[in-house]
Amino acid sequence: MEEEKRIVMFTSFHAGRSPKEVIEFFNYPKFTNDAHRKKRSRSLGATRTDEFVTEVKRKVNEDGNKSYAKLAAEMGCSKQTIANTINKDLGYSSYKKRHRMILTEGTRESRRVEAEALLNNLKHETAGLLRFFFDENFFSQDQNSNTKFHSSVMVLGVISSEGDVMPYHWSPGLWPPSSPDCNPIDYFWGMVENKTNKPTQNTLDSLRAAIVEEFANMKKDVVAKAQPRDGRRR
Repeated sequence: MEEEKRIVMFTSFHAGRSPKEVIEFFNYPKFTNDAHRKKRSRSLGATRTDEFVTEVKRKVNEDGNKSYAKLAAEMGCSKQTIANTINKDLGYSSYKKRHRMILTEGTRESRRVEAEALLNNLKHETAGLLRFFFDENFFSQDQNSNTKFHSSVMVLGVISSEGDVMPYHWSPGLWPPSSPDCNPIDYFWGMVENKTNKPTQNTLDSLRAAIVEEFANMKKDVVAKAQPRDGRRR
């Protein structure tokens, strides 16, 4: 009987009848609630458990060129789960091709002269002094993605050459131009931002407190390893 009704309904539509006329003719209700969404089956290992994260880390460390799609196929989960594990749980980031810095002949010569002067200063004039490195960076508070202007905090980060987390200073003329690698604080911004953004910061005060706490909790030996020692790191 139901099959016959369907055939008649299709015939009515082809004959130019409107849906309203067909519904009234067959005395069908205008609204129905018999459509049920099928629940998604959750694959084994799709949850980011400690064992799951450890296994993903092992695979990534073995082959860093393996794609998200291949990792997802091997782990039996979605690419988004792999992306969340790598970016949020492991704190890794995918390699991105970067354009090299454009240096003119004048800039190259200036870097050479000032780098030699800086090394001479490190080895002789200021040998044995405690040095401080500092830089500024903006941290954005987690907000709605369609917000045009995010609330942000400007942070001044300072570390010492002995690994302490703030004086003698070099004059601007002694610092080589276009040389971000000379300042080891550049290596810590990404690490601090990654950790402070893991929990959602609802206020600027909580964001400031999280940044201060993260800098204070840095291990001294880790910070000290980033310091240039007589030019050997470069």
